[in-house]
Amino acid sequence: MTLSQSEQLLVIDTAFDLLMSDRDLFVVKNDFTPNKINAKQSDNFQKNCSLLEQPVDLCWTSRKGFSVGVVFYGPDRDMPIRDSFPTSSGTNTFIARFNLSGIHAQIAKAGQTLSVESIQKALTEQNTFSSWLFWPQYPHVQNIPIMHDDYGSAYELWMQLSDSSGGYVGFPDREAVGGVRAVYKGSNRTKNTGEVIYRFLVTFGGKSDNYHLIEYDGELYLLDYMYDTVPLTHENYTEIHASCSKAMPRKTCR
Repeated sequence: MTLSQSEQLLVIDTAFDLLMSDRDLFVVKNDFTPNKINAKQSDNFQKNCSLLEQPVDLCWTSRKGFSVGVVFYGPDRDMPIRDSFPTSSGTNTFIARFNLSGIHAQIAKAGQTLSVESIQKALTEQNTFSSWLFWPQYPHVQNIPIMHDDYGSAYELWMQLSDSSGGYVGFPDREAVGGVRAVYKGSNRTKNTGEVIYRFLVTFGGKSDNYHLIEYDGELYLLDYMYDTVPLTHENYTEIHASCSKAMPRKTCR
């Protein structure tokens, strides 16, 4: 489903009004992010700005000092979405993205027309059209209970786990395989299923990206920074998988 330009603006303006009135927008969480975004106690809003070279529709600084932004995208909107970000330890940025077509589809599925009320309902209730585009790089420690439903608690956890100098403890050894170098960044268990997810900073070809290994049924599966499965046809799949596996703690190596 597509939206006209005026309908897109109605959705975006409604989202702005919700955020500026201290309302929560639901965002599908991963194991390292909350399930909502808000701007409580914030008044330093800026429209049409950029965070980490990603254009966003609205950005602000949270009461804890985090840079936060939201971006709305769709097939009929000229809004680029980055597929990767430069790796930077200590980046204190959250960016949530919302699919305009998905918002329209959810409203239509409920038998409603596009209106301020139906948009508010769609944005504040559980949905599948939202996701986190970027979140802070978490500290290099193992088995941190990252999963939190409360947005403020996630911020508090990040602040507590950073040392006083703004750096992080326990820097791991680096392991290289075929020119691909992986840095182990820690692990945690998923909240619902209990699988272990291992986090890595992987460097090859002159750039760095985040990758994950998830342990399931005795096997290790490679995921990218958005927790999507890396296809076997990826030109560096074998080297990335091997380098990450080699960089894992000894007690978890196979």
